[in-house]
Amino acid sequence: MKICSTKTPILLSRGQRKLITIAEALIVDPKVLTLDEPTVGLSASSRRQIAELLDKVCEMGKTVLLVSNNIDFVCEIADTVTVLKQGEIQLQGAVSELFPADNWERLEEVDI
Repeated sequence: MKICSTKTPILLSRGQRKLITIAEALIVDPKVLTLDEPTVGLSASSRRQIAELLDKVCEMGKTVLLVSNNIDFVCEIADTVTVLKQGEIQLQGAVSELFPADNWERLEEVDI
């Protein structure tokens, strides 16, 4: 992942700006990193970079709390998931348990 340092931030891509924002948050060495919709408007390559960065953050022993409507991205990177509907917990558990092929009826009930 290479970000050209000669560009002003306004000239960077949206994905590059999001990576910088995450890096800025990591400077203070938080135990928990909370991200709200980190993939909105990003290209597939930028989403991949965000996923790689979050994987490294987890390898550092940090917790990532991700709020997202991008179910594909969540399933790709998350270990556990909590699905909320109008502020109430509808589903909670391991991604592999909540999103198997035979759980589609339950997922439809919670509008997924």
